[in-house]
Amino acid sequence: LSGIKTGEDAVKYKNKVLFVRREDLDVPEDAVLICDILGLPVIDKNTGRVYGKLTDVLQYTCQEVYEITDEDGKQTVLKIYATTKTNDDKGNAAPGEITVDGKLLLVATSDGWLQLDEVQLAGKKRMKARDFLNGVKKIGRIHNKS
Repeated sequence: LSGIKTGEDAVKYKNKVLFVRREDLDVPEDAVLICDILGLPVIDKNTGRVYGKLTDVLQYTCQEVYEITDEDGKQTVLKIYATTKTNDDKGNAAPGEITVDGKLLLVATSDGWLQLDEVQLAGKKRMKARDFLNGVKKIGRIHNKS
């Protein structure tokens, strides 16, 4: 931020919301930002079942926490602990779209998929994503990969 040279200069902006234009960011053109994926649905690839939509991504030091809200307004918090990048064709999925493909929990990227390997629901134990999918009944909306 131009004009901010000291801690005293920065204090003026404490507890303020700052905005930046996307074109002013120094990020690759095909980068997917959190603001790009908020509001996207979470869908089962095989059944088309919609679990909810992504309503927030909380970034902590050791993991990101995804908040999914279903059509009744119930929020589910999903912590992400381990991921694997794949270069599989993402078909018509928008970057950031969360998809269930069999026993895989995937997030579309601009050039493939990010496979979620270990996750944790709030108040539950950390587990493999396939085990999470075995027990999940309803979590907001999730998009179908196909």
